[in-house]
Amino acid sequence: MTHEPRDLTRWNRAGLAKFDYVDGNAAVFLERLRAALIAKFLRGVPDDAPGRDADFWFHLLRDADHPMPDAGVWDGYTKAMDWTDLARGLAADTENRATRNRRLVRNYNAQSDDYAAEIMRAFARATHVLAGYTDAYMNESYLGTATQWDSLHKLGQMVNYAPVPGASAFADVALLLKPGVGTQTIHAGLGMSAPPAGGGAPLVFETLSDLICHPDLNAVRQRRWNVNRNLFHANTLTEWALSGKKPPAPGDVVALVPGKLTEPSAKGLRINKTRTTPNPDFLKIATETDPDGTWRKGYADMWYAPDQTATGIPVSFGTVTFVTVDEPGRFTPGNLVEVRRPDETVVAVIAAVVENRIGVDLGVIHKDVDALRPLIPYDFKPGYVDTALNVDKIFFNAGGTVSVELMDKTNFVAPSSVETGAVFAAEGIFALRFRAPVSTTYAGALNLEADFVSVTGADYPPKVSAILSNPSATVGFLGKPPKLLTEGSYFVAHYPDGELAALRVRGVRKDKNQYWVHFNSKITHPHEKTTFFGPMTQVIRPRDHDRNMDPILDDEGKIVLLVQSEAAKALIRQGRQVIIEDMRETGNGSVLATVDAVNAVSKFTEVDKGERDQVEVRFSGNSSDFGKFVTGWTVFRFNTAPIGHGETKPGKTLGSGNGEKPRQTLPFDVKGVSFSPDPTTSTGVRPDITVTVDGDPWDHADLTDATAEDTPRYSVRPCEDGTLDIVFRRRLPSGRNNIRVSRYRVGHGAVGNAIGPRAITKPKSKHPHVDGIVQPFAATGGADREETDTIRQNAGASIAANNRAVSLQDFTRLTRRHASVWDARAEQVVRPGRAELVRITVVPANGAPLDTALTKTLKTFVADKALPGTTLEFQGFSQLPMTIDATLRIDTTRYLEQDIREAAEAALINAFALKNRQLGQAFYVAKVLATLEQVSGVETAQATIAVKAGTTTTPDQLFKSRTGALRAVYPRATQVCLLAALSDITLTITGLTQ
Repeated sequence: MTHEPRDLTRWNRAGLAKFDYVDGNAAVFLERLRAALIAKFLRGVPDDAPGRDADFWFHLLRDADHPMPDAGVWDGYTKAMDWTDLARGLAADTENRATRNRRLVRNYNAQSDDYAAEIMRAFARATHVLAGYTDAYMNESYLGTATQWDSLHKLGQMVNYAPVPGASAFADVALLLKPGVGTQTIHAGLGMSAPPAGGGAPLVFETLSDLICHPDLNAVRQRRWNVNRNLFHANTLTEWALSGKKPPAPGDVVALVPGKLTEPSAKGLRINKTRTTPNPDFLKIATETDPDGTWRKGYADMWYAPDQTATGIPVSFGTVTFVTVDEPGRFTPGNLVEVRRPDETVVAVIAAVVENRIGVDLGVIHKDVDALRPLIPYDFKPGYVDTALNVDKIFFNAGGTVSVELMDKTNFVAPSSVETGAVFAAEGIFALRFRAPVSTTYAGALNLEADFVSVTGADYPPKVSAILSNPSATVGFLGKPPKLLTEGSYFVAHYPDGELAALRVRGVRKDKNQYWVHFNSKITHPHEKTTFFGPMTQVIRPRDHDRNMDPILDDEGKIVLLVQSEAAKALIRQGRQVIIEDMRETGNGSVLATVDAVNAVSKFTEVDKGERDQVEVRFSGNSSDFGKFVTGWTVFRFNTAPIGHGETKPGKTLGSGNGEKPRQTLPFDVKGVSFSPDPTTSTGVRPDITVTVDGDPWDHADLTDATAEDTPRYSVRPCEDGTLDIVFRRRLPSGRNNIRVSRYRVGHGAVGNAIGPRAITKPKSKHPHVDGIVQPFAATGGADREETDTIRQNAGASIAANNRAVSLQDFTRLTRRHASVWDARAEQVVRPGRAELVRITVVPANGAPLDTALTKTLKTFVADKALPGTTLEFQGFSQLPMTIDATLRIDTTRYLEQDIREAAEAALINAFALKNRQLGQAFYVAKVLATLEQVSGVETAQATIAVKAGTTTTPDQLFKSRTGALRAVYPRATQVCLLAALSDITLTITGLTQ
């Protein structure tokens, strides 16, 4: 190189990945050597001639725009060169850049028999190699251009920065203790395993801390959790949980029964319509009417599917008295009958004849009927009556209710020859004619002195029992009683006027060929005219009838829980972690909460009978976390423990202490050591190892923590091969093998995030106290060791943040520094009041969801470094997936189309993967073209981009060309533009000649 000032910025333009410190290559270096030797080997040229200057020849040979000397001078120089290989390849005329480059390459590749020329070419080649190494090492000495992990590690140490180690995935689980084991302490290290979602060997997780637990805390319920008090109308479609083989159908008669006395009374209803639901276990049902208007789902039963349908045995009812006779065939309904009572004889209409029971309408119920005498029906002519012979009494049905005797002479019709009204008279024989009375139906009966029929049976239903003696509520039925007829069964009575009434059986009496049922209310219509449906054999209840749908938080923000034992109550203390789980399949999932306050419940209401083991609890955090949880479907799991990816291994000896060495460093040659969450460290994780010095454990401290110097603490430094160096911050006592790692865990990285929710169900091996495990949350937070690009970005940022959060950029940098975070962006939310709200959008490692556990970890990690009074709010990012449609032109004579396709797809996926994108980073079509044209074998490329169809999120802005082609997508600050899948890439490959 020369010392003349040159424009080297073309090698160091903004945006280049590295600096080029070397201005030249082997061909240029060879020309420089030739120029120096030409100046030395000119014969007969004066020493002060321009040709004696090596720079003259170098510029002449290298610079395409350098003017040629006069022809005479040039001829003199060429004749003075007595070294043939030096004269070869000299430009005969002014060159342009292209011809100059071709000449330099031609001269470099030319073979020569001259050993000196070959040595010179070899020296130029060696200089090129050496310069390349020098250039690489120079770039490794600068944080912005270094590429090697070890170089970046050393540069980071200069600015008090330690690379972020790989983080172990973590989650929170609930332990299910075996019943009856009482209070137990489950020590850290309880193992459990599950295969990753993509397949492979099971991953081992272990509990990270000791837990005092009790089986009564496995699944704690809230007070009144199993009663749904929501109202519904029976005549509107309501979902019912089916339980029988055959569901109710339109037209069916049902009994809708309340479960509490304070609810509407039981009603007989008819199904109007039904609707199926996506779940065949449920059916929507609506009745024709709903007399009482509203019912409560928790107290409503619908009884249906009657065992039989029958009318009742006739009994005295209203004005009709039923009696039992031995000759029922002599009586016909509608005819008149003479009724003899102890004190009188009256005429009545026969209301009904059922078996051997005769019902007569006497106007009022008479219990004392001795005998009946049937009267012969007789048809009369309109206007007057001629009787049969020897009839001494004639009765008319006046108004259909009472018989009227008509022997009054005032009604006689006197014939022209007989004053008495006799139509025919002889000794012992007579016939009469008389007028019919007003308001009669001209239907009568004649009394021909027939015999009375004695009454043989009581006219009222028998007593079912000494207590159940109300005859108006007792109905008799013929035959044998149904097998399912028991006390408490339900019937529905269908009265003649169309009314439906629900009846509950209070007692049953069995007689020969008949049985009697005593109901809870009286029958309002004749039994023989009433249809009884029952007993009902199947019952259904409204969907979620046994689930209280009220929010879990009352108006004061507290929750009253049912805890079965005092020992379990004693464990519910402030600060205890609890998993609050929505048990519905399509519910709100689960949240991790912390007990904030606990109070005993001393006052109980009548509703609380049987639920007196109560404790009032308040949870810290935002009440909106529980806003959609309902009492009946929520379970509180207080046996909650944190778990982390990794398996405990036995201890190892690190080495021997040397009291003469400060900051002694010992290698720990184990790969994949677990790093568990610890918000007090600068990276949010700490190694899960126990280091002992002469048997005493030392605490961990960040390598960048200056306060740890000269204290009994150790730090770890990740090595490039995945092992650790353990740095002791105070001189170690001299000894032989007195430094040990007594316990450590192995398992970390993004692979731990592959354990989805509910994957872990039981301990890895049989445990004497733990019966099962509930894992509602997916494992999250697992991340691989920090890569070089991230180190380059974060190392400088750590100086600016200085492990504290004041500006928004500080919050962004600190959050990015966490081992479980790929990217973050902070924004200030303006709101009333003095407290500052900072909302941080987070891209968790590997795109994992921002769950409760990770949010809590990040909040603690950042809050410790923020100003007092700062409120932090974390939210997950949203993806903005893109599609790419590109056409590539390649040289098909040199490259295979499939190889180019695979290489181009891999380049695009890598360039636009989530890990290599940032929040709010624009998606340019120019970036797509640049990525494709860097693929070896791609000559040119054309591409179009688009937001993936069906994407619900929208970008902030789209930039289009004049032709309408999309050129750039500008996402919102909470979005990441990326390629989500290989299927989002469409490539068309053509040859250069096409």
